[in-house]
Amino acid sequence: HSLTMIIVRGCIGGAAMGAYQAASRPFLIQFADPEQMGEYFGFLALINKASGAVGPAAFGWLAKHYGYTSGLYCLIGFFVCGLICLIFAPDKRWSR
Repeated sequence: HSLTMIIVRGCIGGAAMGAYQAASRPFLIQFADPEQMGEYFGFLALINKASGAVGPAAFGWLAKHYGYTSGLYCLIGFFVCGLICLIFAPDKRWSR
């Protein structure tokens, strides 16, 4: 693993995080009630901060005690839980 690969991976990861940050706010606006928009954005900020702490902590602990693969399975589990929550979220785009 060379310095060049680390820089390339960092750039790809940064671009992915930037795309997520740019897409999450308009996505939230599509689903949120206009009267409660501030509450939804506050909750989004709270979840972003919590996921930035819980995800790496869970991955690191599992990777240290049980191996790298178990840490990855934990993160995959977090992604699946998020997808399930999105599947059951009501789509309010067409009801206005």
